[in-house]
Amino acid sequence: MTHPRTPVLVGVAQASDRASLPATAGSPLDLMARAAAAALADAGAG
Repeated sequence: MTHPRTPVLVGVAQASDRASLPATAGSPLDLMARAAAAALADAGAG
């Protein structure tokens, strides 16, 4: 039997930024937010 507090992965996503200039690239936080939003959409929650 699985422990009731075992996390379950229900959505996946990846975000990348291939800006040619570092000054125009998004921040790591921006990339995390984009990946999280895409994972929610993949899970059917967004």
